[in-house]
Amino acid sequence: MNIVELVQRSRRLLIQARKPTPQEFAFIAKVTGIGMVITGMIGLIISIITEMI
Repeated sequence: MNIVELVQRSRRLLIQARKPTPQEFAFIAKVTGIGMVITGMIGLIISIITEMI
């Protein structure tokens, strides 16, 4: 893929993209936050278990 083709594809993508609505943004932020909390809790549980062993 050359530079011209990359620019054309990127431009096409940017034209079709749109900003999320406030409701969509809030939903994505909540889901991401919940995922981060769950990942942190799993890491904490694994850390506690390895300390006990």
